[in-house]
Amino acid sequence: MSDSMSDSTMALGCWQFAGAFGFWTNQQRSDSIKTIHAAIRGGVRHFDTAQGYGNGRSEQLLGQQLRRFRDIVPRQEFRIATKIMPMPPEKIEAAVRTSSRRLCTPYIDILHLHWPTSRTDILPMLRAMNGLKASGMVKEIGVSNFPLRLLKMACDEASIDRVQIPGSLLWIRDLDETVEFCKRNGIRTEIYSPQGMGLLSGAYRTIDDLKPEDARRNLFCFSPHCTDAWNALQAELRIGADSLGCTRSQLALAWALGRSADTVVFGARDKVQLQENLAAARIIIRPEIDARLTAAARRLEQCIPPEQDNPFGHRW
Repeated sequence: MSDSMSDSTMALGCWQFAGAFGFWTNQQRSDSIKTIHAAIRGGVRHFDTAQGYGNGRSEQLLGQQLRRFRDIVPRQEFRIATKIMPMPPEKIEAAVRTSSRRLCTPYIDILHLHWPTSRTDILPMLRAMNGLKASGMVKEIGVSNFPLRLLKMACDEASIDRVQIPGSLLWIRDLDETVEFCKRNGIRTEIYSPQGMGLLSGAYRTIDDLKPEDARRNLFCFSPHCTDAWNALQAELRIGADSLGCTRSQLALAWALGRSADTVVFGARDKVQLQENLAAARIIIRPEIDARLTAAARRLEQCIPPEQDNPFGHRW
């Protein structure tokens, strides 16, 4: 988005509403509800959750709140996405029915296969998911956190409509290559954590800025060998945000919106964050700022272990 506003759709990610796995602790239910309501009123129609977010708590909360608006916003205007973990193919239909009940909907718009593992053959699962698409239980099949080499293998054997990958100044690895591969193959792309799980806000310069129980302390950017590149990226964000009159979080989100993905899945823990993030869509990043930010992100990328597939250290 160097000289024009982005055409990417903005989707609200709902992981933070679960407050699980050491991330997003102390999340207040009232804040979660107000955030969803503000998103709907602000025009957001795509919501992304997963069975694994709080063992279904995120799905349930989202479904209950979307149902409250059904007399104002028709169901068909919403795009509701959820994810299942690798499991025996014969169990997938029951899992999807569980998600549908929690989400208060007769069908799922997008069903992602979440966190693949090389210990399990994913192709039978993708075929089972395509069977549910044929039956109308789901509208689109997606994959989440598939490294590019695995994605290419999967596309040779199964029909995939969407690909969801991390994409931010914190994690730029394979971003352009994956988006380009998907465009060539008619697959829609989604990037998540555009603000680096909050780490691009400027509030967390060092690991000591995070509470001891915060799982983000384990992310690669706080490794000693990443210090110089991490500090350089933070400096570019500060300079760019000051120049454009926005926050660093808004600038990080605006940068992600300019990466040519079809959808950017952002997070917000309260109504204030939600409104700030929606405003980021109106930011126009000058080409020289975009270039400096991208260069700083590439420098940080060089610090990532070559075998690491995503910001969380997961390896498929």
